[in-house]
Amino acid sequence: MGDFNRMQINNILYNCNLKQLIKFPTRGQATLDLVLTNIGAHYNEPIPLSALGKSDHISIMWKPLEYVAKHSNVKRTYRSMKEHQIREFGNWIQHKDWTNVLNASNTQQKADALYESLHGAVESFFPLTTVKVHNNNKPWMSDKIKKLVKKRQLAFSTGNNEVYKKLRNKVQREIKRAKQFYYANRVRNLQATNPRKWHQQIKTMTGNTKSEVSIPVPGVDNDDHVAIANKINDQFVQVSSHMTPLDLCNLETYLPAIDSPPLLYPWDVYAELSKVKASKACGPDGVSPRLIKEFAYELSIPVTDILNCSYHEGVVPTQWKKAIVVPIPKTKPPKVDKLRPVSLTDVLSKIGEEFVVKWILEDIEDKIDPNSLVTSRVSRLPTT
Repeated sequence: MGDFNRMQINNILYNCNLKQLIKFPTRGQATLDLVLTNIGAHYNEPIPLSALGKSDHISIMWKPLEYVAKHSNVKRTYRSMKEHQIREFGNWIQHKDWTNVLNASNTQQKADALYESLHGAVESFFPLTTVKVHNNNKPWMSDKIKKLVKKRQLAFSTGNNEVYKKLRNKVQREIKRAKQFYYANRVRNLQATNPRKWHQQIKTMTGNTKSEVSIPVPGVDNDDHVAIANKINDQFVQVSSHMTPLDLCNLETYLPAIDSPPLLYPWDVYAELSKVKASKACGPDGVSPRLIKEFAYELSIPVTDILNCSYHEGVVPTQWKKAIVVPIPKTKPPKVDKLRPVSLTDVLSKIGEEFVVKWILEDIEDKIDPNSLVTSRVSRLPTT
């Protein structure tokens, strides 16, 4: 630092009763990055860190004496679906004998047999993997990049400049490659098909996302997530709790049915299963839509048998009555009595609904307003 600049700093320190805390060079052999303060007694000594990116100025970490570390790491579980795992699963399902499903006596037993086989295979070929994820992690961040960053920091702290520079350049290349791969596979195709989601992904990549929305519940601690979920669930139940349950035996106008339910064939179900969007999230059953679409042919026979039995008995399997419900606030700030439930159901239950909707529309199409029919069909178009 030059004499003139040193004189200016000294004047500032003397007149403002401040103290300069940086005692080490920050660029080459010069101390160009300063910390002037009058509360230095409440902080530890500054620590030099590696430079950011291609900057030739080192970074400085200045920690307070009393610091409460917040556990911002969260554990997330997922099922890795690599190509060799999918091939192994495909070999299993191609040789699977569905006799246990076809020979079951009723709809529920057939569904239990199907899901017992599928869940066992999914657990065997696609075991759950648990990883720690930081809340501030970028979506393209990977374990490989994290390990390289740790090695780079270790090389810097030990003074191994040659290794540090190699790792610094490698980290930069890996980050650049990860960003390009993420954009090409997750973001770029959305620009034409879904501009809104494209814009959201761009904000996520640049770190401009909003913080998670919390729904305050009167009388419940904000950290008690189970109690909050139960209160929200009670609020949703109150909407229809005053209604008397529907008794099918009292619907004399519609019973008994004149005709039997239409009979489905495996090729009908295969056509619907092959249309499933593989990128969608799986429902409560834990069976990935990617597997259902990939092996639609193998699943068409047992699913057809379950659907035909379900339509004939008028019974819906308990697995298809479950849903993952997400409360979406309708007001800002969010209130517990102003929430909209959005449900994620199983793919196979949606397939069963599709056939019922198709039959109903064919039956009433000539008896309703054509404009309302067009509106109904538009509202049911799949979203991307």
